[in-house]
Amino acid sequence: MSYAASPIKAIARYNGTVTATSSSSTANVTITAVDLSKTMFLPSNATGGEATNIGTMQLTSTTNVELKYMGTGSGYNQTIVYDFQVLEFF
Repeated sequence: MSYAASPIKAIARYNGTVTATSSSSTANVTITAVDLSKTMFLPSNATGGEATNIGTMQLTSTTNVELKYMGTGSGYNQTIVYDFQVLEFF
């Protein structure tokens, strides 16, 4: 039995938490380097913690995903829960 070659080079799932400072409305997550012209970014709905505070997520460079969350921490840091996948193609 032979199998067709997959067009997918790599699938990486990132989930966890990041601390967002009180004076900001964005936080960043470092990812393994990808070729932006051959990549698909798939945000997911994280659950638990402050997950509901996330507004949007976007791949901003070959090694960075920016999380934008609603509002600032009103003088305190916030823990942001995230969950996303990055697919890279050949």
